[in-house]
Amino acid sequence: MRIVFLPGLICDGDVFAAQMAALARSTGIAIADFAAASTIEDMARAALDAFAGPLTLIGFSMGGRAAMEVARLAPERVAKLCLMGTGFAAASETERRERRAALDLVRREGIAALAREWSAAAVHPDRRGDPSLSEPLQAMIARADAAQCKRRSNNPSLRRPDCPVAPEQKSVSR
Repeated sequence: MRIVFLPGLICDGDVFAAQMAALARSTGIAIADFAAASTIEDMARAALDAFAGPLTLIGFSMGGRAAMEVARLAPERVAKLCLMGTGFAAASETERRERRAALDLVRREGIAALAREWSAAAVHPDRRGDPSLSEPLQAMIARADAAQCKRRSNNPSLRRPDCPVAPEQKSVSR
C-alpha cells in the first residue's frame, strides 16, 4: 500500500520532511504534485492518476481537502485517510479577505514577505524565534512563485466544496 502525502496551499514535500524521515524504511512513500491543478477535483484526480492501487492519504490543509475529494471520487482506492489542519467547510468571507490580503502582499512586496508573515502565523508562539522551524518554513513558501500562489489561493482553496460531514463526525481524536 502506497503512502501519499498531499501538501497544503503553497507547500511542497518539505512540509512532510519529519514524517517522511520517520517512515523512511517504509516502501511506497510519495508526494502528490499539484503544480498543474487549478481545482480541488484536479488535485484529487492528479493523485489518483499518479499512484496505483490502494492508498494511504496524508493531507495537510488544502492537501487534506484534496484527500477528501479522492475519497469521494474513488472510495475503493482509499485504505486510510489522515487529515492535518484541514477544514471541511466551504471558504468563509473572512478566509476570502485573508487570501486577497495575502495576494496583495505578494504583489506589493514579493513572496518572501508572504513567507515571513505566514511562517510566523504557522508556528506556535513559544517557538516563533526558533530558526530551525522558521527558516525551513520560510524557504519552502518562498520557493512558490507568485503565479502559483495566485492560482492556488484563488481557485482550489477558495472555491472548494463544502464537505458534508455529520456533526458527530466533525472532530474525532484517538
